[in-house]
Amino acid sequence: MLVVIVLMILVLDTGASEEPTGWSPVDKQGVSRYSAIGLFFDADDGKLQTTQGTVKKDSRNPLFGQDKLWETRIDNGYPNVVYDPTYQDAPWRLWYGNIGPDGGQYLLFANSSDGLRWTKPDLGRYDLAENWSGDPEVAKLGKHNNIVMFGGGLGIYRDLHETNASVRYKISGGAPAGCYSADGSKNCVIGTAGSFDGISNWQDVRVLNFASPWRPDCHTNIIFDEPLGTYLMTTRDYENPQGREISIARATIDFDSWSKPVVTMRGTKEHQLYSQITWRFYDVFLGIVMTYDAEDPAGHVHCMLSWSRDSVQWEWIDRDGGLDALKEFIPAGESDAFDSHVCFAAHLPLRMPDGTSRIYFMGGDGPHSGARNSSFALATMKTDRFAGIRAKLSSGSVETMAQRFVNITSAQMIVTVDVEMDGSFSIGIIADGYPSLVRSTPIVSNGTDISVTFPDGATLDPLVGTQQKLKIYIDRATVFTIGFR
Repeated sequence: MLVVIVLMILVLDTGASEEPTGWSPVDKQGVSRYSAIGLFFDADDGKLQTTQGTVKKDSRNPLFGQDKLWETRIDNGYPNVVYDPTYQDAPWRLWYGNIGPDGGQYLLFANSSDGLRWTKPDLGRYDLAENWSGDPEVAKLGKHNNIVMFGGGLGIYRDLHETNASVRYKISGGAPAGCYSADGSKNCVIGTAGSFDGISNWQDVRVLNFASPWRPDCHTNIIFDEPLGTYLMTTRDYENPQGREISIARATIDFDSWSKPVVTMRGTKEHQLYSQITWRFYDVFLGIVMTYDAEDPAGHVHCMLSWSRDSVQWEWIDRDGGLDALKEFIPAGESDAFDSHVCFAAHLPLRMPDGTSRIYFMGGDGPHSGARNSSFALATMKTDRFAGIRAKLSSGSVETMAQRFVNITSAQMIVTVDVEMDGSFSIGIIADGYPSLVRSTPIVSNGTDISVTFPDGATLDPLVGTQQKLKIYIDRATVFTIGFR
Protein backbone atom coordinates (compact mmCIF):
# COMPACT_ATOMS: atom_id res chain seq x y z
CA MET A 1 0.00 0.00 0.00
CA LEU A 2 1.36 3.36 -1.00
CA VAL A 3 0.79 6.13 1.47
CA VAL A 4 1.31 9.64 0.27
CA ILE A 5 1.66 12.29 2.91
CA VAL A 6 1.16 15.86 1.79
CA LEU A 7 2.57 18.51 4.11
CA MET A 8 0.92 21.86 3.85
CA ILE A 9 2.47 24.91 5.44
CA LEU A 10 0.14 27.76 6.13
CA VAL A 11 1.78 31.13 6.49
CA LEU A 12 -0.33 33.64 8.31
CA ASP A 13 0.19 37.33 7.59
CA THR A 14 -0.42 39.13 10.87
CA GLY A 15 0.80 42.47 9.60
CA ALA A 16 3.54 42.44 12.23
CA SER A 17 6.32 40.55 10.41
CA GLU A 18 7.98 43.76 9.28
CA GLU A 19 8.03 47.10 11.01
CA PRO A 20 6.14 50.00 9.41
CA THR A 21 8.40 52.91 8.55
CA GLY A 22 8.34 56.56 7.61
CA TRP A 23 9.15 58.16 4.27
CA SER A 24 12.90 58.57 4.35
CA PRO A 25 14.57 60.18 1.29
CA VAL A 26 16.61 56.96 1.01
CA ASP A 27 15.02 53.72 2.23
CA LYS A 28 16.63 50.59 3.67
CA GLN A 29 17.05 49.12 0.20
CA GLY A 30 18.93 52.20 -0.98
CA VAL A 31 16.07 53.49 -3.14
CA SER A 32 15.99 57.30 -3.21
CA ARG A 33 12.74 59.17 -3.86
CA TYR A 34 11.60 62.76 -4.33
CA SER A 35 8.10 64.17 -4.13
CA ALA A 36 6.88 65.67 -7.38
CA ILE A 37 5.53 68.65 -5.44
CA GLY A 38 8.92 69.45 -3.96
CA LEU A 39 10.69 69.22 -7.30
CA PHE A 40 8.30 70.98 -9.63
CA PHE A 41 5.53 72.96 -7.97
CA ASP A 42 5.74 76.74 -8.15
CA ALA A 43 2.46 78.42 -7.25
CA ASP A 44 3.47 81.55 -9.16
CA ASP A 45 3.97 79.98 -12.58
CA GLY A 46 0.35 78.87 -12.87
CA LYS A 47 1.19 75.72 -14.82
CA LEU A 48 0.57 73.09 -12.16
CA GLN A 49 -1.84 72.41 -9.35
CA THR A 50 -1.38 70.25 -6.28
CA THR A 51 -3.74 67.39 -5.68
CA GLN A 52 -4.16 64.72 -3.02
CA GLY A 53 -4.68 61.01 -3.23
CA THR A 54 -7.86 59.20 -2.27
CA VAL A 55 -8.23 58.02 1.31
CA LYS A 56 -10.21 54.83 1.86
CA LYS A 57 -11.89 54.23 5.20
CA ASP A 58 -11.69 50.71 6.56
CA SER A 59 -14.91 48.71 6.32
CA ARG A 60 -14.48 47.59 9.95
CA ASN A 61 -14.72 51.14 11.30
CA PRO A 62 -15.12 52.20 13.98
CA LEU A 63 -12.45 50.03 15.58
CA PHE A 64 -13.65 50.97 19.06
CA GLY A 65 -15.69 53.62 20.83
CA GLN A 66 -16.39 54.89 24.34
CA ASP A 67 -16.98 51.44 25.83
CA LYS A 68 -15.53 51.85 29.34
CA LEU A 69 -17.33 53.43 32.30
CA TRP A 70 -14.57 55.99 32.78
CA GLU A 71 -14.60 56.99 29.09
CA THR A 72 -17.23 59.64 29.63
CA ARG A 73 -16.03 61.78 26.71
CA ILE A 74 -13.11 60.78 24.50
CA ASP A 75 -13.75 64.16 22.88
CA ASN A 76 -11.03 65.02 20.34
CA GLY A 77 -9.06 61.94 21.34
CA TYR A 78 -5.73 63.27 20.04
CA PRO A 79 -4.64 59.71 19.13
CA ASN A 80 -0.99 58.64 18.95
CA VAL A 81 -0.22 55.35 17.18
CA VAL A 82 3.14 53.61 17.51
CA TYR A 83 4.35 50.29 16.11
CA ASP A 84 6.99 48.80 18.43
CA PRO A 85 8.21 45.26 17.62
CA THR A 86 9.67 45.03 21.14
CA TYR A 87 6.14 44.10 22.22
CA GLN A 88 5.80 41.03 20.02
CA ASP A 89 2.27 40.03 21.03
CA ALA A 90 0.85 43.54 20.67
CA PRO A 91 3.25 45.77 18.73
CA TRP A 92 0.52 48.24 17.79
CA ARG A 93 0.23 50.78 20.62
CA LEU A 94 -2.17 53.68 21.04
CA TRP A 95 -2.40 56.63 23.43
CA TYR A 96 -5.57 58.74 23.37
CA GLY A 97 -7.32 61.38 25.46
CA ASN A 98 -10.44 61.36 27.60
CA ILE A 99 -12.33 63.91 29.69
CA GLY A 100 -13.57 62.62 33.02
CA PRO A 101 -16.76 63.60 34.87
CA ASP A 102 -14.69 66.06 36.91
CA GLY A 103 -13.71 67.91 33.73
CA GLY A 104 -10.11 66.78 34.05
CA GLN A 105 -8.25 65.33 31.09
CA TYR A 106 -6.59 61.93 31.08
CA LEU A 107 -4.26 59.97 28.81
CA LEU A 108 -5.42 56.41 28.07
CA PHE A 109 -3.70 53.42 26.45
CA ALA A 110 -4.71 50.55 24.16
CA ASN A 111 -2.78 47.92 22.22
CA SER A 112 -3.28 45.48 19.38
CA SER A 113 -1.65 42.56 17.59
CA ASP A 114 -2.71 43.75 14.14
CA GLY A 115 -3.80 47.39 14.46
CA LEU A 116 -7.43 46.41 13.92
CA ARG A 117 -8.61 44.63 17.08
CA TRP A 118 -7.75 46.73 20.10
CA THR A 119 -7.55 45.91 23.82
CA LYS A 120 -7.68 48.39 26.69
CA PRO A 121 -5.48 46.68 29.30
CA ASP A 122 -5.50 47.17 33.06
CA LEU A 123 -2.42 49.28 33.72
CA GLY A 124 -2.81 49.43 37.49
CA ARG A 125 -1.55 53.01 37.63
CA TYR A 126 -4.58 55.14 38.43
CA ASP A 127 -6.94 54.45 41.34
CA LEU A 128 -10.52 55.28 40.39
CA ALA A 129 -11.60 54.63 43.99
CA GLU A 130 -9.53 57.56 45.20
CA ASN A 131 -10.18 59.99 42.39
CA TRP A 132 -13.67 59.22 41.04
CA SER A 133 -15.51 58.61 44.30
CA GLY A 134 -18.49 60.62 43.07
CA ASP A 135 -19.44 57.76 40.74
CA PRO A 136 -19.64 54.54 42.80
CA GLU A 137 -19.90 52.27 39.74
CA VAL A 138 -16.66 53.65 38.39
CA ALA A 139 -14.89 53.98 41.73
CA LYS A 140 -15.32 50.30 42.61
CA LEU A 141 -13.14 49.38 39.60
CA GLY A 142 -10.10 50.68 41.48
CA LYS A 143 -6.93 50.35 39.40
CA HIS A 144 -8.55 48.14 36.79
CA ASN A 145 -8.37 50.69 33.98
CA ASN A 146 -6.16 51.87 31.13
CA ILE A 147 -5.41 55.38 32.40
CA VAL A 148 -1.75 56.41 32.05
CA MET A 149 -1.76 59.89 33.62
CA PHE A 150 -3.41 63.27 33.92
CA GLY A 151 -3.09 65.65 30.99
CA GLY A 152 -4.72 66.73 27.77
CA GLY A 153 -3.42 67.22 24.23
CA LEU A 154 -0.47 64.94 24.88
CA GLY A 155 1.65 63.66 22.00
CA ILE A 156 3.56 60.37 22.26
CA TYR A 157 6.53 59.63 20.00
CA ARG A 158 8.80 56.58 19.77
CA ASP A 159 12.11 58.28 19.15
CA LEU A 160 14.44 55.91 17.28
CA HIS A 161 17.03 58.67 17.16
CA GLU A 162 17.30 58.48 20.97
CA THR A 163 20.25 56.35 22.17
CA ASN A 164 19.03 56.20 25.78
CA ALA A 165 16.36 53.48 25.84
CA SER A 166 14.98 54.69 29.19
CA VAL A 167 13.60 57.85 27.52
CA ARG A 168 12.96 56.53 24.01
CA TYR A 169 9.25 57.28 24.33
CA LYS A 170 8.86 61.07 24.34
CA ILE A 171 5.77 62.87 25.60
CA SER A 172 4.91 66.49 24.86
CA GLY A 173 2.15 68.98 25.60
CA GLY A 174 -0.35 69.15 28.40
CA ALA A 175 -3.48 71.28 28.43
CA PRO A 176 -3.65 73.57 31.48
CA ALA A 177 -7.19 72.43 32.30
CA GLY A 178 -6.08 68.82 32.40
CA CYS A 179 -2.88 69.13 34.37
CA TYR A 180 -4.15 70.87 37.48
CA SER A 181 -0.61 72.17 38.00
CA ALA A 182 2.32 73.06 35.81
CA ASP A 183 5.07 71.69 38.05
CA GLY A 184 4.59 68.02 37.35
CA SER A 185 2.49 67.19 40.41
CA LYS A 186 -0.37 64.74 39.87
CA ASN A 187 1.83 63.10 37.23
CA CYS A 188 1.39 65.79 34.59
CA VAL A 189 3.47 68.60 33.20
CA ILE A 190 3.11 71.16 30.45
CA GLY A 191 6.31 70.23 28.75
CA THR A 192 8.24 67.11 27.75
CA ALA A 193 9.40 63.91 29.44
CA GLY A 194 10.71 60.46 28.53
CA SER A 195 9.90 56.85 29.37
CA PHE A 196 11.15 53.41 28.34
CA ASP A 197 7.64 52.20 27.47
CA GLY A 198 5.47 55.32 27.19
CA ILE A 199 3.51 54.31 30.28
CA SER A 200 5.67 54.27 33.40
CA ASN A 201 8.93 55.58 34.87
CA TRP A 202 8.67 59.03 33.34
CA GLN A 203 11.86 61.05 33.74
CA ASP A 204 13.83 63.94 32.27
CA VAL A 205 10.79 66.17 32.87
CA ARG A 206 11.24 69.61 31.29
CA VAL A 207 8.65 72.33 31.70
CA LEU A 208 7.98 74.43 28.59
CA ASN A 209 7.62 78.10 29.41
CA PHE A 210 6.81 79.48 25.99
CA ALA A 211 5.30 82.93 26.18
CA SER A 212 1.80 83.84 25.04
CA PRO A 213 0.20 83.56 22.50
CA TRP A 214 1.35 79.91 22.74
CA ARG A 215 -1.60 77.86 23.97
CA PRO A 216 -0.99 74.10 24.02
CA ASP A 217 -4.57 72.92 24.58
CA CYS A 218 -4.31 70.94 21.35
CA HIS A 219 -2.48 67.88 20.07
CA THR A 220 1.15 68.86 20.63
CA ASN A 221 3.34 66.33 18.80
CA ILE A 222 7.04 65.75 18.14
CA ILE A 223 9.21 64.21 15.44
CA PHE A 224 12.95 64.04 14.95
CA ASP A 225 13.87 64.92 11.38
CA GLU A 226 17.08 63.28 10.22
CA PRO A 227 17.82 65.52 7.19
CA LEU A 228 17.38 68.69 9.26
CA GLY A 229 19.07 67.17 12.30
CA THR A 230 16.50 68.71 14.64
CA TYR A 231 13.34 67.96 16.60
CA LEU A 232 10.11 69.61 15.47
CA MET A 233 7.26 70.21 17.91
CA THR A 234 3.96 71.06 16.24
CA THR A 235 1.69 72.98 18.58
CA ARG A 236 -0.41 76.14 18.30
CA ASP A 237 -0.77 79.79 19.16
CA TYR A 238 -3.99 81.66 19.81
CA GLU A 239 -4.20 85.22 18.56
CA ASN A 240 -7.19 87.48 18.23
CA PRO A 241 -9.14 87.97 16.10
CA GLN A 242 -8.41 84.84 14.08
CA GLY A 243 -8.12 82.50 17.07
CA ARG A 244 -6.30 79.19 16.71
CA GLU A 245 -3.27 78.88 14.40
CA ILE A 246 -0.52 76.32 13.84
CA SER A 247 2.96 76.92 15.24
CA ILE A 248 6.16 74.87 15.29
CA ALA A 249 9.05 74.92 17.76
CA ARG A 250 12.49 73.39 17.21
CA ALA A 251 15.03 71.74 19.48
CA THR A 252 18.65 70.74 19.16
CA ILE A 253 19.72 67.23 18.26
CA ASP A 254 19.99 66.32 21.97
CA PHE A 255 16.33 67.22 22.63
CA ASP A 256 17.23 70.42 24.44
CA SER A 257 17.00 74.20 23.98
CA TRP A 258 13.58 74.52 22.38
CA SER A 259 13.00 77.63 20.32
CA LYS A 260 9.86 79.71 20.75
CA PRO A 261 7.04 78.37 18.54
CA VAL A 262 6.74 80.24 15.25
CA VAL A 263 3.37 80.51 13.52
CA THR A 264 3.47 78.51 10.27
CA MET A 265 -0.20 78.55 9.18
CA ARG A 266 -3.06 80.93 9.91
CA GLY A 267 -6.74 80.35 9.38
CA THR A 268 -9.61 82.75 9.85
CA LYS A 269 -12.00 83.50 12.68
CA GLU A 270 -14.59 81.30 10.96
CA HIS A 271 -12.15 78.48 10.05
CA GLN A 272 -9.59 78.11 12.82
CA LEU A 273 -6.59 75.80 12.60
CA TYR A 274 -6.97 73.55 15.62
CA SER A 275 -3.91 71.29 15.42
CA GLN A 276 -1.60 69.64 12.91
CA ILE A 277 0.10 66.27 12.53
CA THR A 278 3.49 66.80 10.87
CA TRP A 279 5.75 64.24 9.18
CA ARG A 280 8.42 63.98 6.49
CA PHE A 281 7.44 62.75 3.05
CA TYR A 282 10.75 62.17 1.25
CA ASP A 283 12.09 65.66 0.44
CA VAL A 284 9.11 67.67 1.81
CA PHE A 285 6.89 67.76 4.90
CA LEU A 286 3.19 66.96 4.99
CA GLY A 287 0.66 68.00 7.61
CA ILE A 288 -2.88 66.90 8.41
CA VAL A 289 -4.50 70.07 9.70
CA MET A 290 -7.62 69.89 11.83
CA THR A 291 -9.73 72.88 10.74
CA TYR A 292 -12.56 74.01 13.03
CA ASP A 293 -15.70 75.75 11.75
CA ALA A 294 -15.89 77.93 14.85
CA GLU A 295 -18.94 79.99 13.86
CA ASP A 296 -21.01 77.17 12.37
CA PRO A 297 -23.59 75.65 14.80
CA ALA A 298 -22.76 72.23 13.33
CA GLY A 299 -19.27 72.62 14.82
CA HIS A 300 -17.42 70.56 12.23
CA VAL A 301 -13.71 69.79 12.52
CA HIS A 302 -12.23 68.78 9.16
CA CYS A 303 -9.00 66.90 8.40
CA MET A 304 -7.21 68.84 5.64
CA LEU A 305 -3.80 68.36 3.99
CA SER A 306 -0.90 70.82 3.81
CA TRP A 307 2.75 70.67 2.74
CA SER A 308 6.07 72.45 3.15
CA ARG A 309 9.54 72.26 1.64
CA ASP A 310 11.32 73.39 4.80
CA SER A 311 8.80 72.99 7.71
CA VAL A 312 8.61 76.82 7.91
CA GLN A 313 6.50 77.94 4.95
CA TRP A 314 3.32 75.86 4.52
CA GLU A 315 0.70 75.69 1.78
CA TRP A 316 -2.59 73.88 1.36
CA ILE A 317 -3.04 70.92 -0.97
CA ASP A 318 -5.94 71.17 -3.43
CA ARG A 319 -6.66 74.80 -2.61
CA ASP A 320 -8.69 76.74 -5.15
CA GLY A 321 -10.10 79.69 -3.26
CA GLY A 322 -10.71 80.19 0.47
CA LEU A 323 -10.81 77.63 3.25
CA ASP A 324 -14.41 76.88 2.30
CA ALA A 325 -13.09 75.50 -0.98
CA LEU A 326 -10.57 73.08 0.54
CA LYS A 327 -11.01 69.39 -0.13
CA GLU A 328 -11.16 67.19 2.98
CA PHE A 329 -8.26 64.76 3.27
CA ILE A 330 -10.26 62.34 5.44
CA PRO A 331 -13.84 62.98 4.32
CA ALA A 332 -16.52 63.37 6.99
CA GLY A 333 -19.03 60.55 7.26
CA GLU A 334 -22.72 60.74 6.46
CA SER A 335 -25.08 62.52 8.88
CA ASP A 336 -25.67 59.36 10.94
CA ALA A 337 -22.06 58.10 10.89
CA PHE A 338 -19.63 57.88 13.82
CA ASP A 339 -17.47 60.56 12.13
CA SER A 340 -20.18 62.86 10.78
CA HIS A 341 -18.91 66.01 12.51
CA VAL A 342 -15.39 65.72 13.87
CA CYS A 343 -12.07 64.34 12.58
CA PHE A 344 -8.78 64.32 14.50
CA ALA A 345 -5.91 62.49 12.78
CA ALA A 346 -3.43 60.36 14.70
CA HIS A 347 0.25 61.01 15.15
CA LEU A 348 1.77 59.56 12.96
CA PRO A 349 0.69 58.04 9.64
CA LEU A 350 2.60 54.80 9.04
CA ARG A 351 4.08 53.38 5.84
CA MET A 352 3.33 49.65 5.83
CA PRO A 353 5.80 47.03 4.50
CA ASP A 354 3.78 46.73 1.28
CA GLY A 355 4.08 50.50 0.73
CA THR A 356 0.49 51.40 1.57
CA SER A 357 -0.22 53.90 4.34
CA ARG A 358 -2.28 53.63 7.51
CA ILE A 359 -3.85 56.85 8.78
CA TYR A 360 -5.66 56.42 12.07
CA PHE A 361 -8.12 59.02 13.35
CA MET A 362 -10.79 59.83 15.91
CA GLY A 363 -14.24 60.58 14.52
CA GLY A 364 -17.02 62.38 16.37
CA ASP A 365 -20.77 62.14 15.74
CA GLY A 366 -21.75 65.57 17.07
CA PRO A 367 -20.57 69.20 17.11
CA HIS A 368 -17.21 70.14 18.57
CA SER A 369 -18.74 72.02 21.49
CA GLY A 370 -21.86 69.87 21.89
CA ALA A 371 -22.90 66.37 22.83
CA ARG A 372 -21.00 63.71 20.91
CA ASN A 373 -19.38 60.33 21.11
CA SER A 374 -15.94 59.71 19.62
CA SER A 375 -14.63 56.54 18.03
CA PHE A 376 -11.23 55.32 16.84
CA ALA A 377 -10.94 54.44 13.17
CA LEU A 378 -8.59 53.63 10.30
CA ALA A 379 -8.11 54.99 6.80
CA THR A 380 -5.65 53.73 4.21
CA MET A 381 -3.99 55.08 1.10
CA LYS A 382 -2.23 53.49 -1.85
CA THR A 383 1.56 53.66 -1.97
CA ASP A 384 3.03 57.19 -1.98
CA ARG A 385 -0.18 58.88 -3.10
CA PHE A 386 -0.60 61.48 -0.35
CA ALA A 387 0.04 64.44 -2.65
CA GLY A 388 0.97 64.97 -6.28
CA ILE A 389 0.85 67.46 -9.13
CA ARG A 390 -1.04 67.71 -12.38
CA ALA A 391 -1.31 70.28 -15.15
CA LYS A 392 -3.80 73.10 -14.53
CA LEU A 393 -4.85 72.66 -18.10
CA SER A 394 -5.20 69.11 -19.37
CA SER A 395 -1.54 68.96 -20.39
CA GLY A 396 1.72 70.81 -19.97
CA SER A 397 5.44 70.52 -19.27
CA VAL A 398 7.66 71.99 -16.59
CA GLU A 399 11.26 71.76 -15.39
CA THR A 400 12.49 71.30 -11.85
CA MET A 401 12.39 74.43 -9.72
CA ALA A 402 15.26 76.91 -9.83
CA GLN A 403 18.17 75.75 -7.67
CA ARG A 404 16.65 72.28 -7.45
CA PHE A 405 18.75 69.41 -8.72
CA VAL A 406 18.26 65.67 -8.51
CA ASN A 407 20.99 63.22 -7.53
CA ILE A 408 21.16 60.50 -10.19
CA THR A 409 22.01 57.66 -7.80
CA SER A 410 21.40 54.79 -10.23
CA ALA A 411 20.65 54.15 -13.87
CA GLN A 412 17.10 53.00 -13.07
CA MET A 413 14.64 55.87 -12.68
CA ILE A 414 11.22 55.08 -11.22
CA VAL A 415 7.99 57.09 -10.99
CA THR A 416 4.64 56.74 -9.23
CA VAL A 417 1.90 58.14 -11.43
CA ASP A 418 -1.83 57.89 -12.13
CA VAL A 419 -2.90 58.36 -15.74
CA GLU A 420 -6.41 59.06 -16.98
CA MET A 421 -7.90 57.49 -20.09
CA ASP A 422 -6.00 58.61 -23.22
CA GLY A 423 -3.48 60.43 -21.02
CA SER A 424 0.27 59.97 -20.63
CA PHE A 425 3.29 60.95 -18.58
CA SER A 426 6.92 61.38 -19.67
CA ILE A 427 10.06 62.57 -17.94
CA GLY A 428 13.45 63.67 -19.21
CA ILE A 429 16.93 64.73 -18.13
CA ILE A 430 18.06 68.25 -19.02
CA ALA A 431 21.74 67.53 -19.64
CA ASP A 432 23.91 68.88 -22.45
CA GLY A 433 25.07 66.22 -24.85
CA TYR A 434 22.34 63.70 -24.06
CA PRO A 435 19.43 64.46 -26.44
CA SER A 436 18.15 60.88 -26.24
CA LEU A 437 17.38 61.39 -22.53
CA VAL A 438 15.27 64.54 -22.98
CA ARG A 439 11.98 62.67 -22.99
CA SER A 440 11.23 59.12 -21.87
CA THR A 441 8.94 56.58 -23.46
CA PRO A 442 5.38 57.67 -22.47
CA ILE A 443 3.71 55.96 -19.51
CA VAL A 444 0.01 55.44 -20.23
CA SER A 445 -1.33 53.60 -17.16
CA ASN A 446 -1.32 53.86 -13.38
CA GLY A 447 1.67 52.47 -11.56
CA THR A 448 3.86 52.57 -8.48
CA ASP A 449 7.64 52.81 -8.92
CA ILE A 450 7.29 52.23 -12.66
CA SER A 451 10.64 51.81 -14.41
CA VAL A 452 11.32 54.67 -16.84
CA THR A 453 12.73 53.77 -20.26
CA PHE A 454 14.12 55.96 -23.04
CA PRO A 455 13.92 55.65 -26.82
CA ASP A 456 16.65 53.90 -28.77
CA GLY A 457 17.85 52.03 -25.70
CA ALA A 458 19.37 55.11 -24.09
CA THR A 459 20.28 54.75 -20.40
CA LEU A 460 21.25 56.95 -17.48
CA ASP A 461 24.54 55.13 -16.92
CA PRO A 462 26.76 58.06 -18.01
CA LEU A 463 25.00 60.39 -15.55
CA VAL A 464 25.09 58.20 -12.41
CA GLY A 465 26.74 60.15 -9.60
CA THR A 466 25.87 63.56 -11.05
CA GLN A 467 23.24 66.17 -10.22
CA GLN A 468 20.81 67.07 -12.99
CA LYS A 469 17.60 68.95 -13.69
CA LEU A 470 14.48 67.13 -14.83
CA LYS A 471 11.57 67.97 -17.08
CA ILE A 472 8.12 66.36 -16.94
CA TYR A 473 5.42 66.18 -19.60
CA ILE A 474 1.92 65.73 -18.16
CA ASP A 475 -1.17 64.94 -20.20
CA ARG A 476 -4.19 64.12 -18.02
CA ALA A 477 -1.97 62.51 -15.41
CA THR A 478 -0.90 63.02 -11.79
CA VAL A 479 2.68 62.35 -10.73
CA PHE A 480 3.43 61.69 -7.05
CA THR A 481 7.06 60.60 -6.69
CA ILE A 482 10.23 60.27 -8.73
CA GLY A 483 13.15 58.12 -7.63
CA PHE A 484 16.11 55.88 -8.42
CA ARG A 485 16.16 52.19 -7.63
